[in-house]
Amino acid sequence: AGECSDSADNDGDGLCDCEDPDCSGAPECQPEQPPSAPEIRIEPEEPGTLDDLNCVLATASIDPEGLPVEYRYMWTVGAFDAEVDTAFIPAASTAREQSWTCTVIATDGILDSAAVSDSVVIGNTAPSRPEVTIVPSFPSSRTDVRCELTGESEDVDGDELTYSYS
Repeated sequence: AGECSDSADNDGDGLCDCEDPDCSGAPECQPEQPPSAPEIRIEPEEPGTLDDLNCVLATASIDPEGLPVEYRYMWTVGAFDAEVDTAFIPAASTAREQSWTCTVIATDGILDSAAVSDSVVIGNTAPSRPEVTIVPSFPSSRTDVRCELTGESEDVDGDELTYSYS
């Protein structure tokens, strides 16, 4: 059949290039295909209020035609658009019990892959350690000792704190 991209009727059947059935197997006559969908995950898997969120490509997309692939990131908080188009969410943007979803689409500049998503819920963060002192500092075997709270814990989630001693 000759060339399949030279705009000529090389075999004289009245059909040119990809219209000619003789060119049906030629690479230039194959329909454009989208890149494969990537595999993603949000890290950490169980974030607390002090953790940044990262949408990580676990498996990159592949374009069947070998075109370079780029990724579009979209984040939602609950049902609302977070208006973030990067793979990173700083911890300062999150709050306990929020559900965050990262959606990624791969594109070769012509066609897009299927959208893939992963979600996490921001969990509770443990309070900081309290500071305690044993009184008296050098007890004898007959001295009663007690544990005194000398520096309170802080809770970034704003939870009310209680202390137990043992």
